[in-house]
Amino acid sequence: MNLLTLTLTLVRGKAGVDVADERGATPLFMAAGQGHEEVVRVLVEAGVDAIDGADLFIGSQVGMVGVCKVLVAEGGVDVNVVVNGVTHLFVAAARGHGEVCRYLLGAKANVNFADKDGQTSLFVSAQQGHVETVRALIWSEADLNANAASSGATALFVAAQEGFGLVCRALLKNRADVELGLNHDNGGALLMAEQNGHLEACRILVEEGKANVNKVWLCGTALTRAMGQNKNEVVAYLKGKGSQDGGGDEDGDEDGVM
Repeated sequence: MNLLTLTLTLVRGKAGVDVADERGATPLFMAAGQGHEEVVRVLVEAGVDAIDGADLFIGSQVGMVGVCKVLVAEGGVDVNVVVNGVTHLFVAAARGHGEVCRYLLGAKANVNFADKDGQTSLFVSAQQGHVETVRALIWSEADLNANAASSGATALFVAAQEGFGLVCRALLKNRADVELGLNHDNGGALLMAEQNGHLEACRILVEEGKANVNKVWLCGTALTRAMGQNKNEVVAYLKGKGSQDGGGDEDGDEDGVM
């Protein structure tokens, strides 16, 4: 007897479809997490309560788009219910589940929801290098320059920091602000790419994003930092683009080089 047949048999026998185990997991939650779409459908049709969103959350987290469709379209789950401090779209974006993200966005998921730290779906997707998910979020008009309240970092900033050149390119093509930095004065995307030795990301930021190679941050220019950290390939590249070695004022203000 397969799982679907067993489920049908239990449902028809009036089994307690909402009974949870010692961890609080219900049959619907476990079926959603394993991607058993037809089992989820049987349970939903049997009247299982899925309104709290936990089942859609686990389905989104593991990338089960078929399960998500059943829960939303047939189970009536609100795509914007917050579970564990984040939305279903947020967790799908963080895991790079592009198909799930596209479905949820089509179902009117809030593309600009931010968690307690100010991080959006675009931010966490860019941070993990999920370029297709980033493109889907951009297409749905995500705020490209939203910054995490706890740091001031943007999606472009964290993509550059991690060296995700294709993500940087996607953001820049859609007019992400290349000069925004931590709290607007303590290092931008180019500085982060340089600091971590991501030469290709540096090239994309400068040549496609027109990043100012002579912008002076609290810690100096990108070249200043690259020289101090012995990032020789980056140093050579930045010098070739006309970058100058320069430091910030003692009180941390920029020197006015724009």
